[in-house]
Amino acid sequence: MVEPRPEAAAQTVQAALDRSGLGLQVIRLSHSARSVRDAARGLGCDPGAIVKSLVFRGVQTGKAYLAEVSGAHL
Repeated sequence: MVEPRPEAAAQTVQAALDRSGLGLQVIRLSHSARSVRDAARGLGCDPGAIVKSLVFRGVQTGKAYLAEVSGAHL
């Protein structure tokens, strides 16, 4: 499996946001944001303001499940 380049993934997400008409913008940090604390520090906000996206795939169905979890709970 080929992993997408981070720039290409960010552009794909931004294009979807643009189509939504919600006026949202992808923000790319200049340093690693592997944890909620890292992301909150980089954005200057409380960890509870961060949403962690977790994607699971069903073993039998192959169906994808998306869980959006508050950074305050990680």
